[in-house]
Amino acid sequence: MSESKLGQVRHSDLSACAERILLRLAEQDDLLLSVEFTGMCFATNRAFDDAQLRTYHQATPAMLVPWEEIDLARITKIAVDGCGRKLDELDELLAPFDVDVIPAMSGTFANIVGRGVDKSRTIRMELDQLGIPPRSLAAFGDDLPDLGMLREAGLAIAMGNAVEAVKAVSAHVIGDCDTDAIGVFLRKYVLGPSTSPVIPA
Repeated sequence: MSESKLGQVRHSDLSACAERILLRLAEQDDLLLSVEFTGMCFATNRAFDDAQLRTYHQATPAMLVPWEEIDLARITKIAVDGCGRKLDELDELLAPFDVDVIPAMSGTFANIVGRGVDKSRTIRMELDQLGIPPRSLAAFGDDLPDLGMLREAGLAIAMGNAVEAVKAVSAHVIGDCDTDAIGVFLRKYVLGPSTSPVIPA
């Protein structure tokens, strides 16, 4: 699919202030930072060996960009991990910037994105462009940033390790994120023959 108006919205706000945000976050030396770019690449301020990359980031070394080679114009998201510590100060710390701070993992993790950019907005724009009604969409989620997306979908599926708010808006609860639960669900109900379709026609 060609770069659409969605692609332009997705990172326009964040790339303009990303350098100042990263400098401000870097002053908090106990934070684990990850920067995601358009495509499948990311950078992190910590050194990870191959096994740690797979475990923590579900990534391979080929996806990792050296921290000093960050391309500010391509940044789509900054992830902040307090490593178990609550990130209550982030909203105040980033108040001068035109961004949204989306908490996850009971407030110990947060995603920083351009103001108004979230999964539900992204999905709405893509579906509109493809001419697909939201009721035809199945969405999987596990944490608070997924709530809007799950509410947009015709079928909402929570992962087994999802927070209670996600399970409450979902029609099904499947296995945890670190299993092949999504693949099993798709093969059974979407890709394979099913006598009981779960996505509204």
